[in-house]
Amino acid sequence: MTRAAAMVCALALAACSIHLREAIPDADTAVASAVKLCNWQASEHLHAELQGQRWHVWDDRGNAQAFLNRYDTRGTYFCVGL
Repeated sequence: MTRAAAMVCALALAACSIHLREAIPDADTAVASAVKLCNWQASEHLHAELQGQRWHVWDDRGNAQAFLNRYDTRGTYFCVGL
C-alpha cells in the first residue's frame, strides 16, 4: 500500500511540473491570431494586452474584441463584434 501511495504522489508532482505549451507568446502573435480566428482585417487599430492567462485583443475604434488563451489548452477563444 505504501508503494502505491508513493507512486500516486510522484505522478501528482510530475503533473504539476509539466509546463503548458505557450501558443501565443506575445502581443503581435495575439493580434495575428485574432485576425485569423475572428476573420478580421489586419489594421493598425488592433492592440493586445495580456490579462492573466488570456490575451485581450481589441480594435481601438471600439467595434471588436477578442479573448484568446495564452497557453495551448486545445483552443478556447471568443470574438465580440459591436
